[in-house]
Amino acid sequence: ADGRANRFRFRGFRALYVSTFQPEDILKDIIGYVERGELRPPVAREFDLEEIRQAQEAFLDKRHVGKISVRVAR
Repeated sequence: ADGRANRFRFRGFRALYVSTFQPEDILKDIIGYVERGELRPPVAREFDLEEIRQAQEAFLDKRHVGKISVRVAR
């Protein structure tokens, strides 16, 4: 795999961009586990889009365990 971003349909989003060094079929398997609720990535903290600066700062602090999530209104 070359580490380029891959585009997938995921939970109603038009696209999910994921950078990975795994073969594409492994990434598709992982997304399937998440969609079926068999794998639940831990979420450390959620931010609204207006709080993007704070989200970036929380990510860069590297004190979190889990994912930093940013909500985007539709």
